[in-house]
Formats: sequence, C-alpha cells, structure tokens
Amino acid sequence: MKQKLTLLLLALLATVGAWAIDVKIAETSSGLPTAAGFGSFSGQVFTTAAGSGLAGVTVTASSGLTIGEQYVNAANYGNCFKLVTAAASTNYTVTLTAPEGYIITGYYMGCSANSDGKRHTITPAGWASGVEVTSPPYNNPVGPKVIEVTGLNTNSTSFTISTANEGNTLYLPTFTIYVAKPAPVTYVISDANGVVFTSDPIIAGVGTTITTLPTSLQRDYCNYTVPSTVVAEEGNTINVTVDYTLPFTPSTSFSDAVWYYATLRGKHLRADDSAKDGSGRYSTNSTNEHTDAYKWAFFGNPYTNIYIVNKNQGEGKYLYAGTNPEFQTIANPTADNQALWVPSVNGSGFTLRSASGATLYINDAGNGGNLGYWNSSYGATDAGSRWVVEEAPASEVTVTYNVVMNNQVVATASEIQAVGGAPAVPASLNFAFTSYTYNIDVIPGSATTVTATPTFNMPFETSTDYATATWYYLHGHASYSDRYVSTNGTAVVWSVGKGITEAYHWAFIGNPIEGIKIINKAAGATNFLQETNPLTMATTDKSWTIKQQTNTSWQSGANGFGLWSEVNNQYVNTQSSTLKYWGSFDQGSTYWVEAVPDNYASNVEAEVKPWFDNYGSYFQLKTSVVEANQTKYEAALVNCDLATYEDLLDLIADANNYVYPSTGFYRIKSSGLRIGESYIAYGQPSSNAAGLITVTAANAPTDASTILKLTGADGQYTIATQGMYAQNQTTNNVAFPMTTNAADAATFSFIPYTPGVAVITNDGTNQGYFHEAGWTVPAVVRWTAAADASHWTIEDVETLTVPLNGPVGGSYYATFCVPFDVTLDGATAYTLTKNGTGLTMSEPITTVAAGTPVLLVGAGSSATATIGSNYTNSPVSGTALTGNFIAIPFDGNTNYTLGTDGTKVGFYHWDGTTLNANRAYVAGNGGNVKGYVLNFDDDATGIEMVNGQSSMVNDPIYNLAGQRISKMQKGINIVNGKKILK
Repeated sequence: MKQKLTLLLLALLATVGAWAIDVKIAETSSGLPTAAGFGSFSGQVFTTAAGSGLAGVTVTASSGLTIGEQYVNAANYGNCFKLVTAAASTNYTVTLTAPEGYIITGYYMGCSANSDGKRHTITPAGWASGVEVTSPPYNNPVGPKVIEVTGLNTNSTSFTISTANEGNTLYLPTFTIYVAKPAPVTYVISDANGVVFTSDPIIAGVGTTITTLPTSLQRDYCNYTVPSTVVAEEGNTINVTVDYTLPFTPSTSFSDAVWYYATLRGKHLRADDSAKDGSGRYSTNSTNEHTDAYKWAFFGNPYTNIYIVNKNQGEGKYLYAGTNPEFQTIANPTADNQALWVPSVNGSGFTLRSASGATLYINDAGNGGNLGYWNSSYGATDAGSRWVVEEAPASEVTVTYNVVMNNQVVATASEIQAVGGAPAVPASLNFAFTSYTYNIDVIPGSATTVTATPTFNMPFETSTDYATATWYYLHGHASYSDRYVSTNGTAVVWSVGKGITEAYHWAFIGNPIEGIKIINKAAGATNFLQETNPLTMATTDKSWTIKQQTNTSWQSGANGFGLWSEVNNQYVNTQSSTLKYWGSFDQGSTYWVEAVPDNYASNVEAEVKPWFDNYGSYFQLKTSVVEANQTKYEAALVNCDLATYEDLLDLIADANNYVYPSTGFYRIKSSGLRIGESYIAYGQPSSNAAGLITVTAANAPTDASTILKLTGADGQYTIATQGMYAQNQTTNNVAFPMTTNAADAATFSFIPYTPGVAVITNDGTNQGYFHEAGWTVPAVVRWTAAADASHWTIEDVETLTVPLNGPVGGSYYATFCVPFDVTLDGATAYTLTKNGTGLTMSEPITTVAAGTPVLLVGAGSSATATIGSNYTNSPVSGTALTGNFIAIPFDGNTNYTLGTDGTKVGFYHWDGTTLNANRAYVAGNGGNVKGYVLNFDDDATGIEMVNGQSSMVNDPIYNLAGQRISKMQKGINIVNGKKILK
C-alpha cells in the first residue's frame, strides 16, 4: 500500500522568529494530500501543521518531474521520498514560493540517486555549476550528498534537476526550507577615507545572522569586514569596512599622480593628439616609446568608480565614453558617468566598463589602430579588453645602444629608459638566440650611449664561408621526426628519410644580427636559399631572420627555430613535399638540425651491424656477401668516412644481396602485435569479404590454409593457398582477395626490412603493404611498411597435422582433400569409387596426389602429412568422394558426410549446413540410399548401403545360412560376395 506524504512545519524558532518547513513522510494521514496528489508536482501547496498559523510553501515544477511513492530505508536514511525525472539531458526546474508575508532565507537538501549507475545534477539558482549526485547512494556509509543554500532572502527561488544518461529516481531523505518574516537592512560601506557607499534597504529574514555582504553590493578588488549581526524587525544598519587590492595605486591629484604604462593585447596605449576628431582619442602601438603620451593615471575606487587621465593630454581632460573612447575637458568627472569606468578582474589584468549604464568595455577592437568597445557581456573576459599596467619610472632618459662585433658597430637603436635601471637593448635589437653584455651596469641620469656585446647561443654553429662550413641535416615539422630537407640544386624538397648524399647537407653563414645565409653542400658555394614560394636555391645573396621557437612540444627535443621571410611577412612552413609560407609559428614552421658526422662509425653500428650479425637466412644478407665485405665492415665500426658508409648502405639496399625463398610451400608469420603469434591463412574476416586473414599459431599446424605456395624467386612471388591465388588490393581496410584463376594472380614483392623480417607489397605505395588488422577475425589489409603489424617472417613447412575422429572399433577416421600432394604417416588413405549405387574402396595407399579426396583410417587421433611439390587449384573429380579446399554450404539431407550411426562408421545424412575446409563427402545419387557403412571384416572389405535399393537388386541374394532368398531382409545379406546391411 502506498504511503502518504505531507509537509510538516517545524516549531517556530522561539528566540529568532524563523520558521523551518521540513518535508517528511507523514506519520498520520488526517487531512493531508495523498501520494496521488503529488502526481505532477506542479502548483502543489505543501500544507503545514495544524494550528501553526503559517500558510504552506508553494512548489511548482516543470512538466515531466514527478514525485513517486515514499521509499523506506530505515537502516540507512530512514524515510525518503522520490523525485522522478522523465528523460535524460533535460533540465527540470523546481520553484519554491514563500507564503504571503514571508521570505525564503535558504534550504537544505540531502540527495541520493538510485542504484542503477545514474547521475543527477542539482543546480540552485545563481550557482555557476551544479552538484552531481551519483549512485549507489542510499546504502553508502558516508551519507547522501548535501546541498545547502543560504542568504537567499527572497520571496521565490528555484533549482534545476538534470540527468546525464537517462531519466531516473532521486531520493531526498531530508528537505528543509527556511522561511522568515522580512526586515529591511541598510549597508554602509566605508574605506580609510570615510563612507564610499550606502545601500538602499535590502530585505533579510528576521532572526537570521548576517556575516557577509550581499553579492549585489560586492565589487572586484575589495576585501570586506562585516560585523556579525542578527536581523531584527526594524532598525538594521550594518557598517562594513572595505580595503582595496587594485592593480594600480589610485592618485589624488594630477601633480602627484602615479603614472603607468598600459597595454591591451600586448599593444601599448597612447593618447594620440593627431586623432581625426582632434579630441585626443587614444590608439595602440606595439612598442612603448616612453613619452608622456604613453603614461596614464587612475583616480577613484571601485565604489565611486574610476576616472582616467593621460600625462600628455594634461590636467582637466578625462577619458570619456563617447562614440569611441576619447578625451574631453570635464569640470567635475566624478559627477559625469560618461567619464567614470567600472574596474573588474579579467585574468591577469582588468577591464574598464563605462559607468553610464551601457555594456561598453574598452577594447582593442582594431578600428584603424584606435580603441573601440566590446559591447556585450563577453567583453568582461575578452583578451582585447584586458588592461595590463606597469608603473612608469619617475625619471627617464634616452639611451642609444650600439651593437659591436669585431670592433665594428653592426646595429644601433635608441629608447627612453628609466634612470637607475639596468641596461637592456630595445626590442628591435632582441634577436633570437642572442644575449648581451653592456659596458655600464646602471642607466645614468642623462642621455648616454651604451656598447652592447652580443653572445650567440644558436642551435647550430655558424660558418664564415663554404670552404670551412659546418654541415647539418635539416629536419622539418615536429610531428614528423623522419622528415628531412634536401635540394637538387634548384628546387627545395621536404621528404621522408635522411638521405646520406650531400644534397641533405646544410650550413649557416653569418649571425642573427646581420642575418643568416643558408647554403647546401651539393648546390655549391654560390647558391643560397631564396624567399621564393615554394623555396628554391639561386645565386642571389640572401640573408634570413632566425626566430626562436619557445613551444617546447614543437621542438622535438632540440632547439627549434623558424625562418622568417621579411618579403612575405610569414614563416617558412613544410607543406606537402615543398617549403612554402604560413602565417603562424606553429610546429610545421619549426626546424631543427642534426650534425653531419665526420666519422660515421656510430651510424654503421646502428644501421649496418644488425645485418652483419644476422645473415644467411631468409631476408638476411647472403653469407657470401657478408664474408666478402667483412674486413671493410669491421674497419668502419672504428672509423668510417662518408664514402665507405654509403658503400655499406648500398650493399644493404641491394635486393640481390639477400637470401630469398625458392618456389615451394611456406608459412608466413606476423609480428605478433594483434593476436600474438599468427600466420597468414584464408578465411572470412569480420565485416569483410573472404580473403587473406591471420590465424593463431596454435591453430596453424592443423590448418592447411596456412600453407602458402610461393612461386617465383628473388623476392617476387605469387601467393597461393587452398587452390586460390592472392590478387592485388587497392582499397584500405579490406582483406586481400583470392581467385581460382591463376592468370589473375598478383606478383608480390617481399622486401627485407630488418634482418629476417620482410614487408610485402602489391604496388609499393605508401599504404600498400600487408598489414594485420586488429579485428575480431584479423584480416590482411593495406597499411604502411613502418607499422609493426606490417612486418612478417617466413618459415619452411614440410608437414601438416591431420586430426582423425574416433575411436570407433579401435580406429580413427577422417576425410581429407588438400591442393598439394602428401605422404602419410599414421594413417592409411583410400579412394572411393561408385559401384552402381554402392561404393568401393581402393587398396590402401600412403601417397596422395594433389587435390585427391580420400578417406583416412588410422590407429591414433592424428596423422602426419608430409608435403610434396605439386599444387592444383581444384579438387580431383571422378571418384565417389567430392573434395573441397574451402568451407562450403552443405545440404546434408541429400549428401553424405563421414560419421557414425552410434556404432558403425560410414557416410550418413547430416543436419549441418557448412562443411569445413579440406574435407570430402559422398554426393547424393537421387535414390533412396540412407547411408553407407564401412566394413573391414575379414570376409569382406568395403562399403555397404544401408536401407536402400541398388543396382545389385537383381543379383542373387543369400542369408548368412547360405540360403538364397527372394529379396533383402532386415539384417545382413550377401550379394556378390559382399555383406550388405539392411
């Protein structure tokens, strides 16, 4: 029986006059709403206890939010009631309205979701984010999730409930709503100089304790001290003190102002007398020229708001919120909202919003270099609205910096700087990878000239000319550590692989201050890297500006740098196979170098040694090649010049120097990345057409489809299995297909990758290599050669294990049909021929020709088939057995498969629908033969019909007593000397 719900009013708080209304399970039902009364939750008035004198709190809710029957869990929370949400990703709003003459001062909820893994989020009004309530909750010893909302002082409030995955139940073991009579409270805010703000009366609950300032009265950059005050029915004035943490020191007069340099989005602000309207509207400049036009002062505080002056504009002119920010002469700025600005926190800086009432944030809005507004609430966080200030020094002078190298001035620049500060070159002399020492330690009180001596920390050594150049490999793009830059003497190319030729060798001439010339060893001394698009080499004398990459994730573990084009005003960027330009200094615009060695011994150790340590087997160097080059190789491990290194690499690159399989039968094994050790086979991959797949190593010894016939030599082969030939594939994520037509077979290249490991391709394209896919049934698909799952080893194969079924009568049996000839050990094979509607067994054989379907009989559970050299693409026909190389659909009602009737082995009808690969069966003859029994009696050896008519029906028939009978009888009959069972 459903319990009933009610809302009971707790006793009036005797000392403070506050009411608490608590939703609980009813102990009595007299005059209270029933559970059905809570069906929609909307508009429901929760009544209070009789005689309380207080009307109920009205609760309304969105459609779809319902209250279910009570939930009782006394062992944990006691009685709860349920809020049921109808759908996921939907917000349901619950509104609480106080009775007339009262306000809601807060509420308290204990919340728990159900036990089915669902999540609810409860967000009280005014909260930036909600509280997530997860399950399982109600038997959790830490108790329910608690949500407490205080300081509301409102007639009506709300909260939302949403579900993350689907609609479900939320349990509330406690739900207390606090109501009180309202009373006005006035807040008087004072700083060190006196009262700065007096609020209008704000209602609060009689009897509540106030310890914080209402949010509506708080300002950024303020710290408050609020005395704890209990609200009475009247006469509530709270004196609050405030101190400020503004990012600048407010000034009190123009003559004693604290002046600041200011930036927006990294650009320095200046008051420009040349503005088109003549009012001194200010503009932005990327550098600080240290003049009075760049100096700003701020007056006021967050409560009286801020007004702003510029030193160059002079006293009496203030920044004014006109069509655009501009300067106007104003007698009393504190009385003109157009001259007042509201400061607010914006990240590492602050925003200034007009106090005029419009949402106008001063913003670096472009506007031809002039400032504008961001006229929306987004301006409060926009980077273009973020002011950053730095206090201007009290005294400044002009300092001229001469950069001196080899006793010559190579660059000069001047800047106004602070007296007493440390010298620092202007931004125009801040070159990448350059630091300075100075001939003075402190800026003096008068204009001066400073000698700046540079020190370079380049990621490469710079050279003076081609003849003495230090050469490097030049990498490009941080996401591709195997990409290198080269040239054919004219075009500049970005490609995979570090070529060892001089076309990959680059040098840098000059220094960052005078510019860096970039040359290539193969292109010669008179050719330089040019600013064409794409880049080229030519005889024009061209210097580059080097930029330093500060994003370490784009440096690939080295000092990344960029090439800046003064002509294109962009960075050199790696695009496709060429070098072009890009507007940002991203990872594609980042380069780094690797020194070209004088001694390539370490390269030989890393790249050549593995081939000389492992040789003589498939996809390894021939023994003769290693022996012929052993002396050169051993010397190169100690000291190796470029020519010798190239010779050794050419030796490894020469396909003729490797051991390859000859025509024959093999297994090809994967790297083991996907399913462990596995072998290429034929089958049906998941979500794909039949073709090449891989099977686990455990299944390979008995799976004839893993035995591949390779036909060819020197790494070029056709691949055949199960009477089919592998074909070309041009589509990724699709298994390599097979065909029974040998003329359609593809020739595949087996290319040594590491010693003993090959990659296999049908077209040599970047993604054209055999690759083991990570599917449920892994297919052999196309992908890149570098991937681990694209690496294969090859194994000689001599035998196949053939499982036999049994025992029945002490023997084991199987049918068998494979596309290669075999010699059997552990089983005897028989071919079967038709004898009318009967079958006749051949003499026992141990050598079976390719494609011949046979019956196997052995003494154990398996036999060993030694593989011969012949191969066929179709089973032999003309015998009583029909063989199949691959799994086929099977009609067991018509045809006969090897089996037993419980005691006798024979060929019977079968209710299966698929016959496995490398099996054989007896095709139905259209008669009423129900099966064939194997007979190995001493008197007669053969196969006998069961329950059927045959061509032998007119022959004489005898029973076991030797008496001639007119027709076959139930049991054993003798026809033509054969025992026939009916």
